[in-house]
Order: sequence, then C-alpha cells, then structure tokens
Amino acid sequence: FYTDFTKFIDVSLAPTPFLSIAPLAGASVSLEAKAIEMTQAVQNRDNTLPLVRNKATVARVYARTANVALAQTVRSYLYASNDGTDLPGSPLVIQQSAPTSIDRNNLNHTANFLLPNSWTQGSYTFSARAADRLGNVASSTPINVGFNTRTVPTVWAVPINTGTQQNPNVTTNANIQNQKDYMRAVYPVHNINFVDKPWQDIGPTTVGNTIDRLNTYYNNAAIAWLFTVLFTGKQPFTLPNQVYGFTPSGGGISDPTWFNNGAGKVARGFLGTSSEGTLAHEINHNLDRSNNGTWGRHVPNGCGADGTDPNWPYANRNINEVGFDTRLPWAASGSKLTVIPNTDPDLMSYCQSGHLPTKWISPYRWQNLYNTFFAGYVGAKRSISARADCRSSRRLLHHRAHQQRWHGAVEPGAVSEGPALGECATRRVCAVVAECFGANHRALAIQGRVRQRPGRTHRVGVLQLSGPGGLNHSVSAQRRPSRIHRVAQGGHGAGLAQSLGCADGDRNCAHLWRSGERDANCAVDSERPRQ
Repeated sequence: FYTDFTKFIDVSLAPTPFLSIAPLAGASVSLEAKAIEMTQAVQNRDNTLPLVRNKATVARVYARTANVALAQTVRSYLYASNDGTDLPGSPLVIQQSAPTSIDRNNLNHTANFLLPNSWTQGSYTFSARAADRLGNVASSTPINVGFNTRTVPTVWAVPINTGTQQNPNVTTNANIQNQKDYMRAVYPVHNINFVDKPWQDIGPTTVGNTIDRLNTYYNNAAIAWLFTVLFTGKQPFTLPNQVYGFTPSGGGISDPTWFNNGAGKVARGFLGTSSEGTLAHEINHNLDRSNNGTWGRHVPNGCGADGTDPNWPYANRNINEVGFDTRLPWAASGSKLTVIPNTDPDLMSYCQSGHLPTKWISPYRWQNLYNTFFAGYVGAKRSISARADCRSSRRLLHHRAHQQRWHGAVEPGAVSEGPALGECATRRVCAVVAECFGANHRALAIQGRVRQRPGRTHRVGVLQLSGPGGLNHSVSAQRRPSRIHRVAQGGHGAGLAQSLGCADGDRNCAHLWRSGERDANCAVDSERPRQ
C-alpha cells in the first residue's frame, strides 16, 4: 500500500524477538554430546531405531543455556548435506528459549524441526549449531542418518452395518478417519493405502458375525484376483494385506494365525480400550505370523490384557522411550500431547494414558513392525505361496479326464483378487485353490499346467507340490471324493466356477473349476469339515 509519513513526528520500529530481552552477562550456550535426535514416532537417544523413507520426521536439537541460572534465547540451526553439498533449504533455523537443564518429555526444551520431505529420501549428513545473543556458538559432531524404504500396506476399510438395509447403523466417518490417522502416525511406513469399501459389500450383520463375514469377503476377493491374474496376466486391483470392519459398537477383535487357527487377514472394532488406536491394535495382532505369537500379543501387566507376549523386553507395560506425535499442530500441554512420555502405555496394552494419544508405540513394537514391512513385502501373496507344504490329509485333489491322457505338474501360484475366471481349456490350464487349516499351514494357491495327449483314459493319482526353499509334497487323488460336483459337458470355450457348501460364515468351502473341454473337471475337496 501507499501512505504519506509527513505528519509522523517519530517512527519507532519494534525490536526483533531475538533482541527483545537483554541476555544475562556470562551466559553461554552449549549442545549436548548427542545433539540431534531423529524421530518419526519413537526413538532412543542413540538414534538406533530405523527410520522410514518419506515418513514425517522431526529432528530435535538439544541446546541448553550454560553458566547462568535462567533460560536464555538462542537460535538453533540444523544443517543437512549429501556428499558435501547442502540439501535445499539447509540450514533450518528456530529461535527458542534454551533451558539450563533439558527435560526430554518437554516439547519446549528442544528445537524441533519438521524435516522437508526431500530430506527423508536417502542417506544424509546432519549437524546442529546454536548461537546466543552474546556471540557464543556451539557446534555438534555430524551424524549420518539413513531413511529406508518400507512397503506401503493396503487395508480395506469396511463400515459394518448392524442395522437393516433400509435403516443402516454404521459408525461415523470421523471415527474411521481418526483411527486411520493414528495408525499412519505410529506404524513404521510412510503411508497406509486405505481403500474404502461400502457397507453393502458385507451387508447387514451383527458385531458377533463380523469376523466370519470378513473372512468370506477376503477369500472371495482373493480367489477372484487369482483367476484374473492367471488368465489375463494383470492385477485387477491391489490385494489387501488386511481387511478391517469398523463396527458401530463393541471392542476390537482380530483373527491372528497363532490363535484358534485364524487366517490372520481380517479384524474388526469400534472403540476398545485403545480408543483411536483400536484399528492399529487389532491389525498388529494379525501382522505377527509366528507360530505361537510374540510381538502380536498383548504386553504383560497390561491392565487385564491376556495372552501376553513372552518376548516383551521391559519390566512394565510402558513404551519406555519418549515418543513424538509428528502430526500438526503440536502441543506441549493440555488434553493432547505431542511429546509422548516414556511412562505412557504401549498400544498393545489395555491401559490408557489419560490424555491423547491414548497410548503409543514402543521401540520394541516399532522394530518388529519395521521388520514386517520390509521392502518387497507383498503380504497375502507371500504368505500363501510360502505354504506349499499343505497336508494331504486335510485336503484332497480330484482330477478326472475323459478319453484323454493328462500329465500334470503343480506349482505355487500367486493369490489375487478379481472377478474373471478365464478359459482353462484353451490355455490347457487347470487351476486349483486349496486351503489348509493346520497351525503353520494357512492357505495354498496352486496352478496345474497340463499337456493333452491322445490315448486311453488316465486318472491322475498324485500331484507333486513344490514350494519356496525346495519344499515338496505329494497330494493324493481320490476315486470318489466325499463331495464332488460335476457340471454339464460344455464347449471348448466354457469356463465355470462353482462353490460347494459355501454357506454364510462357512470358512471350509470346496471350489470347482471346469476346463470346459470334454468333461474334464478339476475340484478341490475336504476330507472333513472344519469345526
């Protein structure tokens, strides 16, 4: 704007904040020996917890006032470089009141820098510098910090309707969003690919039936995806690592592999003791796919949480390191805290902190989840193809051919989702999906490739399964399986898939795929139903 200053008698400019209070004589500034802490949710003072590429990161610089009894104003600088070249924006600067003694639990006791995303792309050198108004300067020793790639998991988010088709009863969008935001904040991945699904995908149900309905939903999607990939070579969509049902009431329930032979793929919840962390809590259960469960279990002495982790490394249920919620705006006090005290409970307890966040992630959990989402992690596809040693006593394969001789080899296939079946006959491929329910055998997807030879009728007696690491297993055929469904003879291009005995909530279904050529059938059958 334009103005006329001719009538002003005197003009005084306000002093800069840095010069507003006179420094105490003799004051000085120093940096702690471990001057920089790099945190994305939780960290120790040695910076040994791994960091994730592209995830929101805060650098806490530990500058303090020396030689006087009162805090003094200082400017703290954070430098970042790559092979001696400053990163764009370096240095960052913050003015702060540097305390004489630093309390790590106090947000205002450190200079807190939210790093530019471009500073979290690889391995860089960081250093800090602090200067007071008396001209004293302190500099830190440079540290090397690496940011590592973790695979982004996909989670299907499904509101659960416990009402009717006409009058649905579902949770609020705000509740769903709060839980998503929390999980993104505490998990060691830079993002979570939440795919919102309509409640109509599941239909009206009850809270108690939700896990069974979600398992059926996941299995149908996985089988559909598989056939689309097998017969088109393309993924129709990303197969979810987890499917979560947001219920309008009740606590949280998961379905881990180490408890009651769960599938480890679905969970549901409203607001349990973890409140906004219920989603993160339940999915943590499922992500631990060890035989008996360790870090996926509850923490000991967790305010009534049973089924505890035998490997929990701490003497209490707390996170035992200071956490940092990088989500803005930051708050040093009140009902919501940015710096999470090390006495707050771990998210796998039933305890609550008395403020927001209700609980937080410990270093132990951060490391285990970080190991889970290794670069190249593919979730469902890896877990299925890795279980090629399926036990024939639980699952039988029947192959019948009319006036043909078939020679087959069976190899692990990738699980996927998608609606298409394709034409097995024209490709001379007969695909079978089998499920196993042993403690260590969750599911198996196999693809049998057959070559047609003219000649007499031949019945396949044994199919050899080979898996990762050279695992081999024989699956015997049965002349008259207990349940076999034959379809009418079809033309060369006929493709048909049917489910056998797949009532709602029945997780022990047999599926048949017909090749469409001269009454050749493939079926998978179960020797005994799962209770």
